[in-house]
Amino acid sequence: MVPVTGLPAVRARRSGLSTLLANGRFDVVLAGALAVLAVSLGGFRDAGWFVLLDVTAAVLAGLTVRWPRWAGVSLGLLLIGYLFLPDNAPTMGEYAPLIPILGTGMRGLRRQRAWMVAGFGIVLAGLTYRDYPDDPLFFLGVLVWAVLIGVLWLIGNLFTAYRRAQLDASAYTVLQERLVLARELHDTSARTLARVLLNAQRAEASGAGGPAFEELTAGVRQASEELRRSLNLLRAAEPLAGPDRDDPFLIAAEKARNSLELRGFPASITIDGDLSLLPGPVRSTLSAALGEAVANVERHGLADQPCAISVRVNEREAVVVVMNEVGDRHPEPGRARLGLVGLTERLSPLGGELEAQQEGSTWLMHITIPLNRTP
Repeated sequence: MVPVTGLPAVRARRSGLSTLLANGRFDVVLAGALAVLAVSLGGFRDAGWFVLLDVTAAVLAGLTVRWPRWAGVSLGLLLIGYLFLPDNAPTMGEYAPLIPILGTGMRGLRRQRAWMVAGFGIVLAGLTYRDYPDDPLFFLGVLVWAVLIGVLWLIGNLFTAYRRAQLDASAYTVLQERLVLARELHDTSARTLARVLLNAQRAEASGAGGPAFEELTAGVRQASEELRRSLNLLRAAEPLAGPDRDDPFLIAAEKARNSLELRGFPASITIDGDLSLLPGPVRSTLSAALGEAVANVERHGLADQPCAISVRVNEREAVVVVMNEVGDRHPEPGRARLGLVGLTERLSPLGGELEAQQEGSTWLMHITIPLNRTP
């Protein structure tokens, strides 16, 4: 894909402590620390090839961030292999499962954490029995592992709750700003348009004007209605709404499809995944992304040519892909840049990425927002 001239791919990324803790890098740091510790202590205790096993376990623990299933299963199988090591083997790989258990909890991936706790817990109990067969210390060892896993479980829940509280506080602030903006627009632009429209209607009723005047009146009336709808949306924005409310993203998707078809663009919108995974700010941003996509299609797309909008939501991310035909025409750089810059600014606090590119006659807009990682 070749970026369109004057409209390069736009990316927004996060940085800082929240990124380290919430996007999986913390797991990698812990895995690296475990590997270094295994090598250091292994050399001191003359552990030999056992060090290689421990380093492998640490690497697999770090890889669960990117590939939780196969890396987690591989780590479990490796730990099962520890059952066949000689008694009193100087190993530290048993501690590797604690890393993904903590990491998945901090990222809010509860399903992954649940099966990891179940699978790794059984293996750790087996390893404890290997060390203390037919010994009461076996029960004490299992209890220690259970308490340790429970503490990590609690830390993950507390961190997730803290991030959600931050999101709610941020969403509440945004809601208040929207209400203030709605009042300002109502007291200024809306009243001005209402006076202009009233004067135009009076002049039209008295017989003044003509076709051009009627067209101007119609334009003012449409602008007034659009502003009224925008004010209603600003006032009705509820980023803290629960799952029992109407999903604003579904509403935005339906409006997008109707708007495109009304203007002669055969549109198909597919949504795959559980929308309940979307936090309030992500829903709002995705709705804005749909609005920008529709505006771009209507402004630059070829009429009567199909347009496809695909939305995919999973536990890791939300992805929106928009495809439409633009022929040989490139979007106007100035106007298109403003739209994408505004959308990028909305994506930035969420750690989102935006790419807009043209391949042949097809225009693509690709948006990715990580979930359970927003600051």
